[in-house]
Amino acid sequence: MSNLIAKCGIDCSACPWGPYPRKGMTAEEFERYRLNAKKILGYMPIKTPCLTCRTPDSEIPKGTKLPNRKCLIRQCVDKTGITNCAYCSRFPCNTLKETSDAWNREKIEKKLGNPISQEEYHAFVEPFEGINRLKVVRTSLKPEEIVEPAKASTFKTRIADFPKNIPFSEKEIVSFKAVYKLLVDIISSPLGLRDTDTFAQHHKLVNRRAHVLRFLWVLGC
Repeated sequence: MSNLIAKCGIDCSACPWGPYPRKGMTAEEFERYRLNAKKILGYMPIKTPCLTCRTPDSEIPKGTKLPNRKCLIRQCVDKTGITNCAYCSRFPCNTLKETSDAWNREKIEKKLGNPISQEEYHAFVEPFEGINRLKVVRTSLKPEEIVEPAKASTFKTRIADFPKNIPFSEKEIVSFKAVYKLLVDIISSPLGLRDTDTFAQHHKLVNRRAHVLRFLWVLGC
């Protein structure tokens, strides 16, 4: 197994966006490689290679697109102080599952409507099946090497009671109470997410709540 494993398990030594597969390619060969990647994955690798997520933010030049500074997994691993997700006691968390399950052979072949060759699989799909790579790492770890994840700083939302004696009709008050209950349910709910005390899941919850509240506001308007 390659030692160049990203924090989410992606194989940086084979990732089409990384610096390694393109080494030694001519400009023409790399363009064909990019087009093949787009055919399989639906996206074309950028010409400026990813510096890999192991590169600290302070060493990433301004304007560099990859690695993604906002990646929740990358931030969570860094805040926990571990090499990758395999070292976390919550492995595999839902954030990792959703990320690692985005591209796999079954999904790609279903999307394309036909099988891909072994060569195409190894070049463009296998590098992203990170959770399998991390499971192998996990089996090699000693119990004392597995740590608790960094916890997000949470705060309790103050929810005001529904106002009394408001100057509306009974019918209007019933409607307002229904909206009030929806707002309370949303702001009090984990919205189907687990492990929301961890950094990655907490930030995902905050973003998801914001989207749901905006959608509700649009419907209300």
